[in-house]
Amino acid sequence: MLSDNIRALLHIVDGKVKLIHWGPAELEGGIIHPKYFGSNKYTRDLRSRRDHFSMYYIRDADAEAPVLAQCYTQQGCDRARKVRYEAELAVAQVYEFNLDPLGLYPEAEARFRRELPNAPFGPNEQAEYIGQLILELGYKAMFVEWRDSWRVDVFTPLLPSQQDDVILFRF
Repeated sequence: MLSDNIRALLHIVDGKVKLIHWGPAELEGGIIHPKYFGSNKYTRDLRSRRDHFSMYYIRDADAEAPVLAQCYTQQGCDRARKVRYEAELAVAQVYEFNLDPLGLYPEAEARFRRELPNAPFGPNEQAEYIGQLILELGYKAMFVEWRDSWRVDVFTPLLPSQQDDVILFRF
């Protein structure tokens, strides 16, 4: 359920959207799996979330710097090996978080308040709880406007359709 504005940004063929994922050169079972969420420096602070997901992008330029550099703060590490993967997902299985076309925000906040009545319901918490609701409704992913870019949080394992050569980044 995506708006026309979002659809205009996407590469859609036969009802499927092309997504880009940056990951390690060796994927366990050849699959991009959300079970690894929270294992990188840039997702470790979100490790307690129950809705583990893999981060995908619609354009190469949208990937955040930490996504492209897993060892950028380690002493003596001046390279990060990342591979660019492409995967496809049916457009009908992607929910538009920022637009919230089904009006899930109130239910997401109510669930959050039952569990954590005094905690702030910030963007990460909103994404987590709306993510739980869309999973219950059968969606597989959530399209998110994030900072100055776009990201697709995919809650299910995906088999990449294409893998580019290993790319080395210097720091």
